Amino acid sequence: MFVDISALKSPIVVENILTPYKKGVVVRGVRQPKQKITPEVCREVLLSTNCARNIKDMLDCIAMLPIDEQLPFKDVVLAVFSNREQPHPIPQIGETLAKNSGYLADFDEARKLKEGIIIDSAQYYSTGLGVGRNL
Repeated sequence: MFVDISALKSPIVVENILTPYKKGVVVRGVRQPKQKITPEVCREVLLSTNCARNIKDMLDCIAMLPIDEQLPFKDVVLAVFSNREQPHPIPQIGETLAKNSGYLADFDEARKLKEGIIIDSAQYYSTGLGVGRNL
């Protein structure tokens, strides 16, 4: 499931989107408990960036959820790798999430580059054209 970047945001803006789920927000000088990330928040991140730091943080937030709450993020995890370049350790995090929820075969298929746009792992929007090679 390819998700193109259609609402580009800087890595700092995306970091701010992820802060409630990664660290919790600070209210009147007191850090609040972390919130549970949702597939909708993850979709917003995918539409905004392919910056490795932001993608890793998003997957880490999913990985912090109890295993029985990770399956609804299957499409998000697959979209992270669908014609998107991802550096180490992001593929390992994705593989662990896929194993935990039983969709490892779909994960392996998503990692295969297809013809069309390939989004580079970058702080800005950068693409290339795929010709069906594997990462």
